[in-house]
Amino acid sequence: MNEIRYPYKPHLILNIFCFLFMSFFSYWYYYMTIDNDSSLILTSFIKLSPGGANKLYLTCSALFASISLVAFFNIFKSITSKNQLLLTEKYIQAPKTPTSNKIVIVDFENINNYTETSVKGNRFLNIYHDGGTLRIQASSLPKKGDFKHVKSHILSRISF
Repeated sequence: MNEIRYPYKPHLILNIFCFLFMSFFSYWYYYMTIDNDSSLILTSFIKLSPGGANKLYLTCSALFASISLVAFFNIFKSITSKNQLLLTEKYIQAPKTPTSNKIVIVDFENINNYTETSVKGNRFLNIYHDGGTLRIQASSLPKKGDFKHVKSHILSRISF
């Protein structure tokens, strides 16, 4: 039986960039809080006192810090994960999400429908089967051409 395996994990370079970018803005807003002694005018209707401006800066800092923590988690998962997308003649086996340890096995005969969506240049293949939905992300595969190959492999083995 032929098996085709693809590493399936978060994109390392993208998450490193996200971590650095969000960490910079988290630090910048935190620094604005420490150094702030003036009010903030967002529009002619919204005027914040120095204390209100500090609260806004701390909220933005916490938001950017939480996003950078998620990116750090994804960097860790990208380095340590052994997740794979496995294609065979009878089924597809993949993690529920690129960061998940839960493996989903979908027989080609149990696939009811599929859709391909694109969100800001990132493509997804949504596979609807008897047990739910499996979403394959193009950005979690090693090369851009791999998504096209996975899609053609799946579509050649299903019939409605």
